[in-house]
Amino acid sequence: MISWNLGPLVLDIHAAQPYIAQAMRKKAAIVMLREIRIFQGSKFGIQREFRRKYPEYECCIVAGSDIHVYNDGRVHITVVTFLHKRLFHLKANVVNWHKLRKNRRWNTWPMNGFVA
Repeated sequence: MISWNLGPLVLDIHAAQPYIAQAMRKKAAIVMLREIRIFQGSKFGIQREFRRKYPEYECCIVAGSDIHVYNDGRVHITVVTFLHKRLFHLKANVVNWHKLRKNRRWNTWPMNGFVA
């Protein structure tokens, strides 16, 4: 597993590309990149680009609820997680914990019936 906080190193998603490529070359089962800044409204396009660029991984991008102003644009601070498809045979879900209803059930991991 690789977990890397890129926030102190890069200012936005474009500047993060060499660091992301470096992490992906290691072929880890899980690659988690923290504090990646993406412009508001671009999350799904970036996710689609990552899935095309790294087809052996499932990509999930989770954006914080707060918005920051950066270079005349509004950005989200995100966590980008890549799960290697060879090891994780599942459809990754996102659970928004701050909006979670009591006793919501989800089956993201192999623990069926896990109660969050």
